[in-house]
Amino acid sequence: MSEEGSSEDDSSSREFLSTLSISKASKSDLDAILEIYEENSEYLDPEDGRWIESIISSRSRRVRIYVLRNGEEIIGFALVYKKRELAYIDAIAVKREFRGRGAGTYFLRSLEDILRREGVERIFLTVKHSNMRALTFYLKNMYRIKNTVLLMRRDFSQEDINGGSRDNDIRVVYRSSASISSKKLLNPVTWNILTEEADELVYRRSGEKRHVIYVYREGDLAGVVEYTLDTRSIIIERFAVSYYRSSESLEILIREMIRELRKRRSYERYREIILPIDATKTALIKTLTELGFSVFDAEYVLCKDLSEEE
Repeated sequence: MSEEGSSEDDSSSREFLSTLSISKASKSDLDAILEIYEENSEYLDPEDGRWIESIISSRSRRVRIYVLRNGEEIIGFALVYKKRELAYIDAIAVKREFRGRGAGTYFLRSLEDILRREGVERIFLTVKHSNMRALTFYLKNMYRIKNTVLLMRRDFSQEDINGGSRDNDIRVVYRSSASISSKKLLNPVTWNILTEEADELVYRRSGEKRHVIYVYREGDLAGVVEYTLDTRSIIIERFAVSYYRSSESLEILIREMIRELRKRRSYERYREIILPIDATKTALIKTLTELGFSVFDAEYVLCKDLSEEE
């Protein structure tokens, strides 16, 4: 390319970037956000439109949605959690036609600037293992791979674990609207530690139904699990187990959860149970494989220390 052509491209790029701006999302932005979500669904975790609207309406400082605008047009969005000096970017996406023009870099750096001013020292995010383009983008922007989250699944129709009867010292409580605070439990997934409290606030304000199962052993809480229902899958959004004999507690939690769900005739159409777990939790992973779970996908956990740029 000639120097003249390069100069023209640089000028065009600067002109385009000068039209970009970001702001917190409002309810009127919902349709545009959902359209971008759908376009990027291959690389984003599924979210219900009501959940996104609830986050916008909550006006919480712990969780917020930002939109990227090209003039008046919304061309991107980001879902961001904040917990004291830590932040987690749950989702970030830009319309396909605006990729490769610097919009993603502008959006990410603008978010980092906002979070830095709010006292955030470290940002986390996840990238699906198949999305090499996104992984390269974040590595280029000084993020590093911190961990890997494994996605595991089990055939829901598999026979019960350790027989069909329940031990006398086990008590199971199902609630469709309840807190799932796990401050005193072992949380096997990094991002849940950052999103749990904010999600609780959104749930309370939205009144949205949720599925939570508590399992007690000899009067003590062995574990708690929250799940959602997809077309054919039972998706465990988060779970936590007792620090005391954690592998045994996990076995009890999964066993009793499956028994509880099989009591419900409406659940007969579901084919599998899916859950995430940090790859570092080797003992718990071993327990899950013994319970019939296997790995079918993975996500990279990346992080960036904002203080290193100062």
